[in-house]
Amino acid sequence: MNAKEEFERLGKEEEELAFTSFSHRDAWNIAASIVEKTKNDPQPLGFEIYLNGLLIFRYFPTGITQDHEYWLYRKYRTVKLREMSSMRMKWMAEMNNSKITDWKLDPNNYCLAGGGYPIKIKDTGMIGAIVATGTNDTDEHNKIVEAIREYQTGRSSQ
Repeated sequence: MNAKEEFERLGKEEEELAFTSFSHRDAWNIAASIVEKTKNDPQPLGFEIYLNGLLIFRYFPTGITQDHEYWLYRKYRTVKLREMSSMRMKWMAEMNNSKITDWKLDPNNYCLAGGGYPIKIKDTGMIGAIVATGTNDTDEHNKIVEAIREYQTGRSSQ
C-alpha cells in the first residue's frame, strides 16, 4: 500500500474501533490484556493510558528505560494534537513528503512514529489515548489495536 492508502486505512480502523462508552475499568481491562499478552515477548513493551488528559495507567516492565518514557510523552502529544493515531500521522507526513518540523512542531515534543492510539467515542470524539514503546512502531501500533479489538469483541458478546 502507498502512503495515502495506509493513511485512509488507519482512519477507517480508528472509526471501526471507536467505543460507545469508555471508563477507567475499560482502561484497566485493556491494560491487563496488553500486559498478559506481552509478558513473555523478547522485547518489553511499556505503555500508558490517558483518559480526559489524566494518566490513569502506566506499565514499565524490566527493560523499559527513561528514554522510553520520553517516547511515550511524544507519542501522546502527537495523538492529542491531531486526534489520530501517531502511525496515521506518520503516514500523513509520508503522503505529504513532510517532516515534523515542517508543521512547526518541536521534535522533542512530537514524533512521527506508530505506537500512539486515540480512544474515541462514537459521535463524540477523542477522550484519551493509549501509547506504547519498547519494540518497533508497527508492532506497538498493532499490539494496541489487537487489544482494543479483542476487548470490544469480548465486551459485545457479553
